[in-house]
Amino acid sequence: MTQATNNVGGENCITHVYAYDEETNRLSLTTRAPGTGGICASEGGEVQNHTYDPANRLTDTTTKYDSFGNTTELPAADAGGTVLTSTYYQNNKVASQTQGTQTLGYQLDPASRTREIVSTGKVTATEIQHYTSPSANTPAWTGELSTNYTRYITGISGTLIAIQHNSEKPVLQLANLHGDNIATATDSETVTEPASTIAEASEYGIPATETPAKYSWLGAHEIPTTLPSGVTTMGARTYIPQLGRFLQTDPRPGGSANTYAYTYGDPVNTNDLTGEWTFQTPAWLQTANKGWGAREEQAQLAREQAAREEAERLAAKAAAEAQAYAAMLAEASAGEGLNEEGPEEEWEEESEEGAEYTAYRHSSAGGKPGTQEAHVEEGLLYQQLGKSASEGQAAQERTNLAALCQSELKSHAEPSQHGACARYVDVFGIGKAVSKAAKWVWKAAKKVYKSTLRKVNTVVKAIRYAYNCGKAIGSHERGYGGCDPLTFVGINPEPAY
Repeated sequence: MTQATNNVGGENCITHVYAYDEETNRLSLTTRAPGTGGICASEGGEVQNHTYDPANRLTDTTTKYDSFGNTTELPAADAGGTVLTSTYYQNNKVASQTQGTQTLGYQLDPASRTREIVSTGKVTATEIQHYTSPSANTPAWTGELSTNYTRYITGISGTLIAIQHNSEKPVLQLANLHGDNIATATDSETVTEPASTIAEASEYGIPATETPAKYSWLGAHEIPTTLPSGVTTMGARTYIPQLGRFLQTDPRPGGSANTYAYTYGDPVNTNDLTGEWTFQTPAWLQTANKGWGAREEQAQLAREQAAREEAERLAAKAAAEAQAYAAMLAEASAGEGLNEEGPEEEWEEESEEGAEYTAYRHSSAGGKPGTQEAHVEEGLLYQQLGKSASEGQAAQERTNLAALCQSELKSHAEPSQHGACARYVDVFGIGKAVSKAAKWVWKAAKKVYKSTLRKVNTVVKAIRYAYNCGKAIGSHERGYGGCDPLTFVGINPEPAY
């Protein structure tokens, strides 16, 4: 980032202009005050220059390092107006820091996280930090020796949304898109104004006030501002906002542009919350991603078009099948093509009170065309039992009738000689079974119709014939009267009693 303007509300615009070397060390910072009327100035300003050695260490006057490259002393001009001195543990974690009259001492837990902070000087306190798990990097709550405690409440995204002191009501923390807390609010449905506002820090985190809130710049990520100058504890290292760099070397080589740099010189679009690693997508990968995105978009459009075409094809196919099926039904209903091989036979039911089953045949064979010849075939007659008859009597009557027909059928091998016993007694509900079988065959016939119309005509004829017989049997529980639909359609070639 080479230039940034702070123009909140359209007035008092402050401009920062940055210059870097090839390894992202900041060479200069030019600060321009607001122009006439509070507009952003385009020239002039106060310039602050910096120099570095080949190891990327700052070489400004009075800057000091230990043998591991950790900054032990930083001049006032680079630390917010007061000299900052620091000591470190053997793992390069900060052990203590002093700026002005304030000193902070840090005690670590076995995971090298800050366990206890002892403050002496202007502010005197001992803060003990508690974590929810061994892998947690930020405390869930802190306690003081005076039994006061503070709880940090996170939202579903894992960012800080509220702070609760002791048993008081939680105070909501309002953050901007960068993750800086800029206001607080009370937990009330009637309040229409923030409880307080927090002046926004600069793009690199320089506080706008002399007493910044603990969680202000990057406060939503629970990055604490530990000293009034803006010194920040950012994970494994201490960050100096006036320089835009860390005091210690990077614990993970390659984490940024050099061992001290913060976010490759772009604090607006990236961050380094752990102090160990800054992820920045290289330019070549950004270009490749753009190309991939365009190709993926085209591929997605092609898939959607193919899906639409397939849906249209299936819809057209379904419409054609429906039309063909409708035509077949219409032809079947009209009787066209269904009587090519012989006359139509139907069996009509008698009234429920009748005791005699009579068959009649419409035929043009053996008589004049257009005439009807009605005759009564021989049949097996029996008297229906009255309502007063017992179920046992009815069952015995059907059993006797079935035995009589069975004897008759055994004595005549040819079906034409069966006579009256060609009508089976529906003792076992055969009529209903025939009717179901006919419906099943009808469904199969619809599929066969597309390939061979003649086969369909034959099957439909058989179905209609069988259906009429089954319907009559199911309704009257008596003989077929010469109708043998199961044998006709090839389902059951042997009579069943």
